[in-house]
Amino acid sequence: MKKKTITPQKDGAPILTYGIAESSFGLCFVGMIEQGISTLSFIEKKDIFRATPAKKSVDIIMEGTDFQLKVWEAEISSR
Repeated sequence: MKKKTITPQKDGAPILTYGIAESSFGLCFVGMIEQGISTLSFIEKKDIFRATPAKKSVDIIMEGTDFQLKVWEAEISSR
């Protein structure tokens, strides 16, 4: 990452490390907590995405209300 900033921990909240990184898909903003990546946004995209994406298993940390989590889990399992 080109820039790295750490926010102070308050009230047991996770420490967030974030910055800008170059990837094979273009420039991206990455935010990480101890468990792993919590935010990933592409700032600049390159046209190298395959027409048929490779299927890989990825662990995702999802935060939301109980209702939001149930909706997202139902959407994922219906695919």
